[in-house]
Amino acid sequence: KVDVMRAPGLQRAIVDLVPPSRPGPGQSVTVPMPSSAPPPPPRRDDDFGEAATFTRVMAPRSTASAQVRALEAVFERPRLRAGQFGVTVRGRHGREQRAPQVGWFDNDQGRYLSQTRQGQDGQKWLTHAPADNARIAAQLAQELNGLLN
Repeated sequence: KVDVMRAPGLQRAIVDLVPPSRPGPGQSVTVPMPSSAPPPPPRRDDDFGEAATFTRVMAPRSTASAQVRALEAVFERPRLRAGQFGVTVRGRHGREQRAPQVGWFDNDQGRYLSQTRQGQDGQKWLTHAPADNARIAAQLAQELNGLLN
């Protein structure tokens, strides 16, 4: 079966292929990623990419803020599912443009969105936020709009 969809509904339809989950507790947190550290090995219990390595690449615990400590607690909980979405657009001259991937993971308390962005100074920033499917679809729409404008 093939369904015709308008662009605004496409992101939501794709994200809704993922089982629904409530947003996890907490708030959005953005932290810098070290630029000179070698990539850490994956956790033994899973391999969810940058989300799994978060607690190894952040600042030492003695300097971590309350927000970062709360985020660490999120990563210490059992993970149930994880995935990522990407947006690629081919411009009128045939050149592909890619937006930063939008990752997500579920733990036993809810769902979180994860995204890495590079600042204009070259610093990479890692953002994690509680999210449901609607929030993830909205982030994908924002990434798509950024490529189209």
